[in-house]
Amino acid sequence: MNVRHVYTSVVSEAQAYIGAFYKLDGIEGYVVTLSQPKPTGATTLVRAYNSTRDDFALFPQEDTASMAGQGYTASVTNLGYVFMNNGSRPSCY
Repeated sequence: MNVRHVYTSVVSEAQAYIGAFYKLDGIEGYVVTLSQPKPTGATTLVRAYNSTRDDFALFPQEDTASMAGQGYTASVTNLGYVFMNNGSRPSCY
């Protein structure tokens, strides 16, 4: 089974995806909307599309060049502000 995900922090955009038969699934964590001031220590959360992979990715703004090198250059959207998780990560990352 093929599963596709899309991420947004804008209610109207979420409603449009629901109207296009996506199911809403809230995720853990918080995104501060762009209409709010950028919190101290936060970074911008970016969503971009890779047409070769037919895939979206979410990443911190600091990784834009690296993700562009992997083909994530279309439909680039700033979603809001987040705090980086600089804790331990699985070795596959």
